[in-house]
Amino acid sequence: MKARELREMSLEELLSKEQELKDQLFKLK
Repeated sequence: MKARELREMSLEELLSKEQELKDQLFKLK
């Protein structure tokens, strides 16, 4: 795998994790 592909993959994972955290925070309110 190219470094750029890895970076884009990890970025997508971070964005999905961030969205999950936001959903959890929203449910807590």
